[in-house]
Amino acid sequence: MYFDSIQALWSMGGHGSYVWIAYGVSLSMMLWSLISPLKAYRKQLKNIVINAKNESD
Repeated sequence: MYFDSIQALWSMGGHGSYVWIAYGVSLSMMLWSLISPLKAYRKQLKNIVINAKNESD
């Protein structure tokens, strides 16, 4: 799509608020889908290291 100005891009013929909210929700969900497993992996790895240290003592 081609827009004449940033304002036209932002408003998108009156549908801009819906479009930008949809983009925001989609981006948020994609980031959450990436970050959540990484955090869980790091937490589990930390627990494994702690358990290994406890078992070796």
